Amino acid sequence: MRCMGGLWVVLLLWSSVLGSFSVQGYPQGYEYPTWSPTQVKEGNHPPGVGHHPPGVGGHGDDAGGHPPGVGGHPPGVGHHPPGVGHHSPIKDAVYALLSWKRAIYSDPLNITGSWVGDYPCYTDDDRKWVGVFCEVDPETDELVVAGIDLNHGMLAGTLVPELGYLKTVGIFHINSNYFHGSIPNTFRKLRKLTELDVSNNMLSGSFPRVVLRLPSLIYLDIRFNKFYGPLPDDLFDLPLDALFVNNNDFDGFLPSSLGRSPVSVMVVANNKLGGRVPTSIKNMSSTLNEILFLNNQFEGALPGEIGALNQVVVFDIAKNNLLSTLPNSIQNMESLEAFDIAENQFYGDLTAELCNLPNLANVTVVDNYFTGLSPACANLTARGVIFNFGGNCFGGVAGQKDNQTCAEFYQRLFPSPPAPVSLPLPLLL
Repeated sequence: MRCMGGLWVVLLLWSSVLGSFSVQGYPQGYEYPTWSPTQVKEGNHPPGVGHHPPGVGGHGDDAGGHPPGVGGHPPGVGHHPPGVGHHSPIKDAVYALLSWKRAIYSDPLNITGSWVGDYPCYTDDDRKWVGVFCEVDPETDELVVAGIDLNHGMLAGTLVPELGYLKTVGIFHINSNYFHGSIPNTFRKLRKLTELDVSNNMLSGSFPRVVLRLPSLIYLDIRFNKFYGPLPDDLFDLPLDALFVNNNDFDGFLPSSLGRSPVSVMVVANNKLGGRVPTSIKNMSSTLNEILFLNNQFEGALPGEIGALNQVVVFDIAKNNLLSTLPNSIQNMESLEAFDIAENQFYGDLTAELCNLPNLANVTVVDNYFTGLSPACANLTARGVIFNFGGNCFGGVAGQKDNQTCAEFYQRLFPSPPAPVSLPLPLLL
């Protein structure tokens, strides 16, 4: 999965992996995620996934089995269309959704006004439940609620514990609404959930650890909320392909377990994370395509281990407190297209090890303390590369820091600051 500029649209096209299932109004491009890709490739069923996920077979705590005291029918829910049995996942889904409807106190588009009756899988416009998508579960050959997509619904309310009864849901998308509170612990019952997107809401609290108990989760997006505190070590043990935790208030250090993550995309930007970039990042080389660290409080040197990331296309660690030269190992990042280290304290030479990389499209080193510019870097613009280099200490080049600022910086590092290197301006055009 690749995209330029840090703006991501994730398209999970599982048809080649999961097989073809009949679709009942499901969003285009999605398939009912009964198995994870790894399990499919191994030709095995997910552990414990039969008629009910593990721990959900009978009557249990929280969202296990059927709602307590309901006797197989949620309150107000009567008989079901032919083929929907007494103990039906549809019945549990109706109970969950009608409970959630009562906790949504603002619905200007009247989305939940369509959630009427006891059967959410009609496809005709008059009876269709908006934002609810059904598919045939190949395990049971039953039509079930497989996805929730309420993106940009202008809904306000909370996520209720009863949502744990959505045991057949594989996709839960509610981005760009006004939900507040937290993600209920009963979400741990959503054993088939592969995509969880609660981004751009008003959710708060420490990292929602319940997501660590979702064995099928591949895509996690909790960005643009009000979560805070450290990121848990075991977050990076999840079998995720994409992780977005940006634009919250997370702090603390990135743990060394970062290197265990199999993601292709990781965005931790715009938080308050600090410390050094873990050297274990080198262990992500087989999967990582994009990583965005920008606008945090990382410090120290940019580790030479980044040279192992030979499949990374976008590397952005701008607006931090890094203080170092560029590691020579950067020459091994042969897939690199976009490289942004603006607003740090990099110094020394901007070297050919970076600028000779064959796929560069955008290099931004603005507001650092570089003094030397290799001919390869001076030639970037002529190659068609967007090259932003203002606010450094390149001698004889317009738009740089003043001599006193550069001298004071280098005086703190070395007894005698090196003289700025002058290059003819035409080389930079």
